[in-house]
Amino acid sequence: MLRLGAWVRLQWAVLPPCWPPPAAWDLLLVGLGVSGAWIGNLTVLEPYRPFFIGAALLALAFAWRRIFRRAQACAPGEVCALPQARTTYKVIFWVVIVLVLVALLFPYVLPLFY
Repeated sequence: MLRLGAWVRLQWAVLPPCWPPPAAWDLLLVGLGVSGAWIGNLTVLEPYRPFFIGAALLALAFAWRRIFRRAQACAPGEVCALPQARTTYKVIFWVVIVLVLVALLFPYVLPLFY
């Protein structure tokens, strides 16, 4: 049986390859300068979009639980003892939430521009 700490490490070892969702891969690759006719082949992953969305939302749920639950007692000098670190984690979390929402809504908003 995995302890929670081991589970979180395993989660972050497995989930990052699932991110970003397929709808955002095209935009990410074009942003990195990768383009061409073969980029259309990424639509092959579209049937797996619900699984990627589920993985992203599950990762966000674990992150929310870790960031917003009651702080445990920390020894002086640890990162969790610094209020700036907790504030930074919260700001980064909300930025990621906005990015995930953009990635999730991208396929539905895109047709409005054509």
